[in-house]
Amino acid sequence: MVRGGKRTGSGGKFKWNLGKTKVIRVPEAIADQVLALAGELDQSGYIDHVTSSKVVDLSGISVSTINGNSYIFLKDLLFMGYEIKPDKLAEKIISEAYKNQLSRGK
Repeated sequence: MVRGGKRTGSGGKFKWNLGKTKVIRVPEAIADQVLALAGELDQSGYIDHVTSSKVVDLSGISVSTINGNSYIFLKDLLFMGYEIKPDKLAEKIISEAYKNQLSRGK
């Protein structure tokens, strides 16, 4: 009678979406923060926030005024090198800007 060996589907399931894990050493003082960031990367593939600063440099971005309120256009931010998330929104902005450019060229 054969015993043991590897069977498909046996063993524990991964707790992480990205699969196998690796043991690393980090200072205890930041261990919880590192795990939280790793979890966010595992879930979404990117970290959705900047931890060091909330400053947005708008130098070179035109500011429009409509009904006494100041506005900036997302296409201007995108063309100045800012990354717009989600990607579908960035694609929509690029598509609209391209259509506008084509209609002006006619």
